[in-house]
Amino acid sequence: MKTREEIKNDDLKDLLLEITKCEELENRVSVCKEITNMQRKSNNWQIPEPWSGFLDSAPVLFICLNPSIDENQLYPLKDSTKWPDKRIVDYFTNLFAMDGRWVKDGIRPKQVQSDSYSKKWVRNWATLRSWYGIITGKIKADIRIGEDFVITDIVHCKSIRGKGVNDAIIKKCSQLYLQRILSLAAAKLIIVLGEKAREAFTETFTRGKNDLYKLIPFEINGADKYVIFMHHTNYHGTRRPDKFLSETEFESLKTAILKILT
Repeated sequence: MKTREEIKNDDLKDLLLEITKCEELENRVSVCKEITNMQRKSNNWQIPEPWSGFLDSAPVLFICLNPSIDENQLYPLKDSTKWPDKRIVDYFTNLFAMDGRWVKDGIRPKQVQSDSYSKKWVRNWATLRSWYGIITGKIKADIRIGEDFVITDIVHCKSIRGKGVNDAIIKKCSQLYLQRILSLAAAKLIIVLGEKAREAFTETFTRGKNDLYKLIPFEINGADKYVIFMHHTNYHGTRRPDKFLSETEFESLKTAILKILT
């Protein structure tokens, strides 16, 4: 992925920083307290994750439920002088930049305690790259995470294995940010992963239409877009689009996707 040294869209930058500094973080009686309290006593509070990549130009947007905490990963921290706004913006914009400033090979994040990269790759990133290749026909070497597709979440606060994410938090975070993110997103194709994320998205945009692995049209601010609901990458069962669908169904879906993206 190429790099951007500056975001010229003020609305984009303002929303990115607003999410990372969400006012609910300091509200101890908020419906979000179950997830915010998980890091409240930590000296290394990992801030909410707005999105990763070029939201205003990537043609595909993946939406998961919420990001995971990795205490070993070099990641922006709340109220840290080491993480001024400019560095935070650079992190989430250029997370997958090819210069390796934050992540190597698109899947191995830089570590806190050294200038080295994790020996373990992030499974979710690798799987999304694989699925993007499956539905577009692009080979792995040609796929640029953050440029070809962007990743965001319904709930932006981080937790361990989804702990603390309840229905009230999902509703609150969706109301605060989901429509605003999609309004700024250039993506024509939205791919929503997992049952909870699907429910939140359906309630806001598709009004009950939630068939799995089918293209569903919707509109936001006068812009026509399409959504596909898929199982999450950690779903215990058939989840790959080319395996879930019959060969004929998948080829039909792939053809329709390529038509949307060209």
